[in-house]
Amino acid sequence: LRCPDPPADPAPPGRRRLRFPPVVPVRPLRQFYADERTLALHGLPPALEPFRRHRERFLGALASLSDDEWVATTRCEGWSAKEVCCHLVTADGFWALTLEGRHAADPSTYLRGFDPTTSPDGVIGSLRERAPAAVLDALTASTTVLAEALAAIGEDEWSLRSESPFGHVPLRAIAAHS
Repeated sequence: LRCPDPPADPAPPGRRRLRFPPVVPVRPLRQFYADERTLALHGLPPALEPFRRHRERFLGALASLSDDEWVATTRCEGWSAKEVCCHLVTADGFWALTLEGRHAADPSTYLRGFDPTTSPDGVIGSLRERAPAAVLDALTASTTVLAEALAAIGEDEWSLRSESPFGHVPLRAIAAHS
């Protein structure tokens, strides 16, 4: 995490100048590959309908953005709204791929060594130059693909493991994250 730079001007008379904590070094994710740990995910509702409802609202909100809003800064430090959507396009594609491999004898390990502070930025590089409308179209398509992958999961399969940035986790955790 990076803290904002302190203000350049001193505080006005009678006001205290804000002090920002030092920059905290980034730690890599702790990943669980070939690990028999169990995540307690009982009681989570089925993921497909909440995902569809959320994405429908989200895509509707994105469709109303102006060009300036697409390039505006978001809560994801250093990323515009368009870049966040590019990340979702690539993440949706990965989730769909990993969910399809849920019965594989050897689960994938594409994300071994994944660094959440640098890896996503590199993955979206090729999408950055697209126009906002093209990114919205890509996100709409990736949403459909991921919804189809989630719909293909049987009720008895939600505890199967598949790959995520945290390693191999139950499908229910992947669905809740997406």
